[in-house]
Amino acid sequence: MGARCVWVWGLLCLMSAMIGCSTTAPKDKDAGRVQEPTAREVRVEGIDGTVFRGELLNGTVTIDSGQGSLTLLTDHIHDIVITQEFDTIRSDAVDVSGSIKESTFLVKSDHGVFTLYKERLRKIEFVASPAPPTPPIATTMPTTTHAQTKPATTTTNARPVTGNGTSTATTRPTK
Repeated sequence: MGARCVWVWGLLCLMSAMIGCSTTAPKDKDAGRVQEPTAREVRVEGIDGTVFRGELLNGTVTIDSGQGSLTLLTDHIHDIVITQEFDTIRSDAVDVSGSIKESTFLVKSDHGVFTLYKERLRKIEFVASPAPPTPPIATTMPTTTHAQTKPATTTTNARPVTGNGTSTATTRPTK
């Protein structure tokens, strides 16, 4: 009889553990999972004119600039231009030039995943991303009223000619 009680007691403990686990499990299977960034459709142009179309698997791009090292999400980038002198990344929030730290970019296409080397690339364009808005050109027209008919005068502080044959001058409005 003692062995039978131990067996029933073990069975009850197992059932209560299973019931407890099923009630404490999250209702949504994806609730605890971190959403991975989606791959971006790109058009990659090589220095020899080769063009790849596919999904960029790099989730971020890091660039060393005058503002320091900046890591940007590829979800927000419009294009990346790579030159020997400097690299440029354009997005809605930032246009930055400097040196991209990544030496490779992974592009997935119908033919597989390609490792593309930065020094062999010219440009990466994000296909579904509209171009960033161009800032409006500020045009200011002088406003005058009938009381302001006197033309403005300026004074010039001319500096002596420098060794290369050029001179510099500054102008200031006078009252």
